[in-house]
Amino acid sequence: AKLTNGYFVQGKFDMNTSSEPYSGICKVFSNLCHKMNDVPPEVLGAVQAVIGEQLGSEVDLLVHLIPELKDLILVGNEQPAVADIGEDEIECKLERMRFAFRVLTRAFSSAFSPMVVFLGDLQWGGVSFL
Repeated sequence: AKLTNGYFVQGKFDMNTSSEPYSGICKVFSNLCHKMNDVPPEVLGAVQAVIGEQLGSEVDLLVHLIPELKDLILVGNEQPAVADIGEDEIECKLERMRFAFRVLTRAFSSAFSPMVVFLGDLQWGGVSFL
């Protein structure tokens, strides 16, 4: 839903996807990636710059979880190399994941301000999310 000068986005954790780390927050960022199609080119460029400059190779972790992000971070016609990262390896790198999600949150909140995020059914979020 679009608010005046801002956005409300939602994600929901699900009992069936509780083994997938960050599934609810990934739904939020997936929705935001789709909303980026409606922003002016200068805003899109600013978001892409923040993601590219601050995340660098850490973006691979997020693209694994949020495939829609791959289209957003295109530089020219090139797509970044996305490493195949297993679920176990992601769990071992929680701090890197948290950092990457913080950067992504800042980048999107600069485009969609204010940005209200609603996460439902947190009990299915798993220990790694909480």
